[in-house]
Amino acid sequence: AGAAGPAEEATPQAEPIVEDTTRPSWALKVAVERWSEIPQWARQHLTEERCDPVAKANCDAEELAFIEKASRDICGTRVCSREDQGRFEDEAKRLAAKRMDVKPAARPWIERRVAL
Repeated sequence: AGAAGPAEEATPQAEPIVEDTTRPSWALKVAVERWSEIPQWARQHLTEERCDPVAKANCDAEELAFIEKASRDICGTRVCSREDQGRFEDEAKRLAAKRMDVKPAARPWIERRVAL
């Protein structure tokens, strides 16, 4: 009997990225791939009326206090810049990871902080 050659493995197909037509206008500047990386539970906080952490507009006192503390922790006494983006993303991932470890009543605040 002849030996069969190695079986060809099918290359897994990547899931197509579907455009989210509910994105706020400011989010249209974000690549579709980057937007799709944001969990749905966090995206619900990303609306036109959301707190803008850069301009500090439309933010309540709790959000402003969080922005100040996170900026101080990440940037120190200097003004935050584009180079700090990765550290802010790491903080968002840290918060997202602990989301299910807190009581359900505390989750909305963690979700808002992740969205900021």
